[in-house]
Amino acid sequence: AFMELKHLGLMRPIVDRGTVITAAVTYDSRGNRLGRMPTNLADVPSVCLHRADLQQALFTALSPDCVHLGEQLVDFHQTGQGVTAHFASGRTASGDALIGADGLRSRVRAQLLADGEPVYRGYQCWRGVCEQRSGEELTETFGLGVRVGLVPIGSRGTAWWCTANEDELAKDEPEGAKSK
Repeated sequence: AFMELKHLGLMRPIVDRGTVITAAVTYDSRGNRLGRMPTNLADVPSVCLHRADLQQALFTALSPDCVHLGEQLVDFHQTGQGVTAHFASGRTASGDALIGADGLRSRVRAQLLADGEPVYRGYQCWRGVCEQRSGEELTETFGLGVRVGLVPIGSRGTAWWCTANEDELAKDEPEGAKSK
């Protein structure tokens, strides 16, 4: 994706908004390093940034009349000439491709794959952003049934996430309580 962004002249605005990552590093629960993978293995940098900053960089490269906010996709039709998206407002849009970046319960995915509702995989996830910057490494720390990750995202600070397997959550609950 970054090679294409570079080709379109959008790499610099995105790099300027984010953090160029030097490595992805994993740790165990005691802080011992398990592995380190450098990210400078390609002709383009590895960059982490807040989704809103990426959207703003992409938005500024477009003419204002080609972005239509607040639309709800109803369905799409694909032919040998391209794809046409149909929206609840009655508007349609046609092009060579349709990118389904419409969330967990994606209408694009549902129509294209018909693979049903999302499936719960047995763990909870919490995530957020803090103003504190965390350097130039993406990190993930593994514990027994839990994982924590830190992702530097430019001037906004650091995105963080934590997951816990449901069976680990249940160990901390009083007798008879049930996880939500």
